[in-house]
Amino acid sequence: MALLFTDLDNFKSVNDHHGHLAGSQVLKEVGYVLRRVVRSPRVTLARYGGDEFVIILPGFDTPAAVQVAEEIRQAIRSQAFLRGRFSWASGPVDFRGPLTCSVGVAVYPDHVPRLGSSDHRRNQLLRASDQAMYAAKAAGKDRVVLSTPELATSK
Repeated sequence: MALLFTDLDNFKSVNDHHGHLAGSQVLKEVGYVLRRVVRSPRVTLARYGGDEFVIILPGFDTPAAVQVAEEIRQAIRSQAFLRGRFSWASGPVDFRGPLTCSVGVAVYPDHVPRLGSSDHRRNQLLRASDQAMYAAKAAGKDRVVLSTPELATSK
């Protein structure tokens, strides 16, 4: 099982420059992009926090998970967001993207020991993918980072 932890890069600027309604619209559009890219019926897509999404990929190994993560990264980067007219805007919204994302990838059992309860392993998998996402941000954003033992145990 693979878990992707995705965070939109510099999303705060969308809210700051265009308002929270525009930010909410972008989050909806990101959800549509994720659904378009990740087509497997067994996959779970969920908004995790403000501008964070998790993607649970049952039965995916490390190469397949990294491929999906890269497809997501490229799809978000190439998507034109906030195009058209919206009921909350007095006119066209001038969003000057691109919007990008940082994606952390962790795979069970590759990045999480088989020890402990299933809750503990799930939390460790989430933590490993979250730490990999932070490593992607630290490395310059708009990239995919695969978890490592060092990332999985860092604070």
